[in-house]
Amino acid sequence: MTYDYLTERKNLKLVCMLVDSRHEPMESDLAIIEFLEMSKKNFIIIMTKTDKISDKLVLERKKQFEYLLRYS
Repeated sequence: MTYDYLTERKNLKLVCMLVDSRHEPMESDLAIIEFLEMSKKNFIIIMTKTDKISDKLVLERKKQFEYLLRYS
């Protein structure tokens, strides 16, 4: 149902993808990113719960997602 909404909604301008920063990127995160890229949808990744982890780990998670986006 979600995939249909994302592909069929003509006036959808941007998808905001929420990810839990306490965990490394999960397979489901990667699948959604791949789907959005293949569907040519504009999207941003918003890391949630950054207040629950150290600044160092926030930076590490950010770098992980940047790497995934650069090389996917």
